[in-house]
Amino acid sequence: MFWEAVPEGKDPIMPGILDAASESAIPNSENKSKVNVAERPGRPAIRIIDVGNMFLDVKTKSVAPRRAKVGARRRERQQISN
Repeated sequence: MFWEAVPEGKDPIMPGILDAASESAIPNSENKSKVNVAERPGRPAIRIIDVGNMFLDVKTKSVAPRRAKVGARRRERQQISN
């Protein structure tokens, strides 16, 4: 749940952004969630659910190579200046 301040007479922006993000997400044909249960004496059991790439963003894949190049340039500049 979230709250968005909307000026009077305007439509909220977030619902449209959330719908677009869910449509552009990579479809996951099978939900292969792995559930691990960690139990310790005297403590409640903790369930750890691995959701895999269920929430993977398509844009992240396209940005990663560019960010790697930027990071390499930054490291190179730091080595030259030292």
